[in-house]
Amino acid sequence: MANIKLCIQNLGKYNEGILDFKWVDLPVDDDFASVFDEIEVCHDDVVYTDEFGSPYEEWMIADYETDFDMEIGEYDNIFELNELAEELEDFTEQDLDVYKSAVEVYGSHYIDIRDFDPNDYILMYDVSDETELGERFAEEVYGSEEAFIDNLSEEEIEANNNKKNTNKLSDNKIEYINKEIK
Repeated sequence: MANIKLCIQNLGKYNEGILDFKWVDLPVDDDFASVFDEIEVCHDDVVYTDEFGSPYEEWMIADYETDFDMEIGEYDNIFELNELAEELEDFTEQDLDVYKSAVEVYGSHYIDIRDFDPNDYILMYDVSDETELGERFAEEVYGSEEAFIDNLSEEEIEANNNKKNTNKLSDNKIEYINKEIK
C-alpha cells in the first residue's frame, strides 16, 4: 500500500501568524469536510470567518510524507492527490513497485495515474550497469540477444555501427561514454 500523508493548513490563519493545520492520511472518505472543519476552512455551505468577517477560504499543503519519491507542492490539488491515493489502493504490490519506480524515474507530475498501465513498464532489480540492462532486456522481451538483434531495423543497426561504446570506472561509479567514430 502506498503511504501519502498531507499536512493541510488554513492559509488565511497562516498569514495571520496562526498555525492551524491537520495531518491527513490519504485517501479520505469525506472530501476533506472534516479536515476543513477542524482547521476552519470554508467548504460546501459551511463558512468560517476571521475577526473582521472575512471568510477563510484557502488552504495549503504545509508538508507531506510519502514512502516513494513523489514531489508535492504547496498548492497541488488535494482532491486529485486523494484520487491518486484511491487508485493506488487498488494496485497489487508488484504494480505499486512499478508505479513507484516510474515516479522515481520520470517524476510524479509526468505520470498520470488515470493512464498508468504497469504492463507498459519492465521492472528489473539488481542491474549493475547498462550492458547488463541491455542483455536482460533482450532476454526478457525477445527471449535472447540474438532475437533482439534480429528485430532491429536496418537504420538502428547502422546507427549502432557508427558508435563506439567505452566504459570508464572511476570513484566507484561507472561512467558511460559514447563517442562518434570519425
